[in-house]
Amino acid sequence: EYELTVDSAHGSPTGAGWYAENALANFGVTSPDGTSGTRYVTTGYSGDASGSGSSGSVTMSSAKTVTFGWNTEYELTVISPYGSPTGADWYAVGSTPSIGVTSPEAGGAGVQYMFTGWSSSDTGGYTGTSASHSVTMNNPIAETASWETQYYLTVTSAYGTPSGTGWYGSGVKAHAGLDVGTVGT
Repeated sequence: EYELTVDSAHGSPTGAGWYAENALANFGVTSPDGTSGTRYVTTGYSGDASGSGSSGSVTMSSAKTVTFGWNTEYELTVISPYGSPTGADWYAVGSTPSIGVTSPEAGGAGVQYMFTGWSSSDTGGYTGTSASHSVTMNNPIAETASWETQYYLTVTSAYGTPSGTGWYGSGVKAHAGLDVGTVGT
């Protein structure tokens, strides 16, 4: 019998053990593997067998060793109730993905939501008012979008020229007016 050694820092390796001469030994790991916010994705295996997947097999004509390689990935979480948020996914260490939202976003009749900014307390995260911005993934990052509710004011008059029609933020004092022109003939 010959021993198969499966060397892996992550992924609950399987297949290690003793096999009869010329037996086909199957081995593998679970990939991706990790905890919330950080995961490890196998780059494949090398040694007495090589391949790019998370499993393989080798004929046991002697003692064999298979070593799995891994890449670290971090999760980017994008939290926004409006604006079709983009960017949430898993990314390789050091990558610079972009987060984004569309603004304004229509609500019900006479209501819209206006993006006001991103906030993140994570290293590499972005805090600012640009609707689209990149972050640097050297750890898990959570980005939260803030929004202002706005209401549409319509000012109409059968005479003169009204003013003040437009979108106003919640709680903002709106001003409606009417020019002081000649009315009638």
